[in-house]
Amino acid sequence: MMIKVLSLCAALLAPESSGQDPHGRSAHLELDADFNTSYSACIATLKQARKYKIDPFVSAALMYRTTKFSPKLAKSSSIFRRISENYGCQSHSAQFIKSSCSPFMLFAPSFVTILEKSKRHVSAPENYRTSLRRFLRNDRKSARIVENMAKRFADVYSRTHSGFVWRSPFQAEGEFDEEADQLFHDLNQPQPYDSHVSNLHRQMEGEIQILHAIFGNHYRIEATANNNQIPEYLIHVDYQNLKQFLWYIAGNTAGPYKPTSLQEYDGQRFVLQFRSPRMRVILSPMGVNLFSIMIKW
Repeated sequence: MMIKVLSLCAALLAPESSGQDPHGRSAHLELDADFNTSYSACIATLKQARKYKIDPFVSAALMYRTTKFSPKLAKSSSIFRRISENYGCQSHSAQFIKSSCSPFMLFAPSFVTILEKSKRHVSAPENYRTSLRRFLRNDRKSARIVENMAKRFADVYSRTHSGFVWRSPFQAEGEFDEEADQLFHDLNQPQPYDSHVSNLHRQMEGEIQILHAIFGNHYRIEATANNNQIPEYLIHVDYQNLKQFLWYIAGNTAGPYKPTSLQEYDGQRFVLQFRSPRMRVILSPMGVNLFSIMIKW
């Protein structure tokens, strides 16, 4: 995710005295240090986030929640005293924002280590929600605030950069993993032998893995089978976000599944066409913020 670092920091820290803001394009965050110092700390934070491939909005929210982008508050933080000790830093060695022992430089390697440990397996996505709690010493309230602030920061940024769409790293409602685990658990339980049921289970297991690879952990997906025992999946997302995300997928060449085309029918029905494997993923509206997914081979 490439963002304009200077633009984001300016939007977050712009003082209210800079003028009326009827469109909410600035966050007007309350600062403990002077603007220039806070601005430099914000820039250092986001550049480290980019270097270590950590979500920039989560990084900004985390560092604001713990330090308010103030070197003084950062230095007195028990969280960063512990991190500094882990990296062999002395108390006097973090006086500059860009020094190797500065909290604004150390938060990234520390947090990315926690993110890596949160993976269920090598190719799985990081669990940002659990990692935030661990970084904040199991302070669930602060972790929830950081998550909500990250969403607000992304919204502020997108109001100035209208073509930007944030791919939140937080799992939808925190439920996808639990539902996927339950599905795989059910599929692996001993069943009375029925070749059709067994084949259906194998098909659903494979297809939900494909959907997870395509959509990541950004939306809640449920697996089911209709009355004709045809696999069907439900995705919880509103039309506009789904449309933007599908166009992103259609233009993305880095994922394991690369669509060759995206078509929209009747204003809301979408069809993603894939060549390898040869399949179509069809998404149809089912209700408010709910779409069904069918995979046609």
